[in-house]
Amino acid sequence: MYIIRMEWDFNFGLLPYGQLWRRHRRAFHEHFHPNAVKKYEPVQTREVHALIKRLLESPKNFRHHIRQ
Repeated sequence: MYIIRMEWDFNFGLLPYGQLWRRHRRAFHEHFHPNAVKKYEPVQTREVHALIKRLLESPKNFRHHIRQ
């Protein structure tokens, strides 16, 4: 299978339906279903606050700030 040879098997959207696809789909759903996403909210909020603080301190370094 060319997808595995090219090491693109991380992208289950390119995989043909089968056991490997089902394993990838199950792992994806475990971490990204609507209720699971809520656990990332505190991290996102903290990082947004840190970004805003950096932007207020030195707005000219915008590119640097968004890459941290």
